[in-house]
Amino acid sequence: MTLDQLTNTMNIFQIGPLVKVFLLVLGFFYFIFTIVVYRQISLMSQTVQTSVSGVVKLIALVQILLVLGLLLLTIILV
Repeated sequence: MTLDQLTNTMNIFQIGPLVKVFLLVLGFFYFIFTIVVYRQISLMSQTVQTSVSGVVKLIALVQILLVLGLLLLTIILV
């Protein structure tokens, strides 16, 4: 098999779409993870009330919104 035949064979197996799908699934799982973290923070805030509970909850909510925005942007661009 010559080098040209080998490179033509390798072009058939494009890895780009597989990487995109993998990253999209990974982003979706990270979004689910941020929702779980927010839920845990909410439960913790009900159990242990401190002065910074609202700030921590706000940071978790902002993280959810950022991840959701990035996930939607990824879906649009893919």
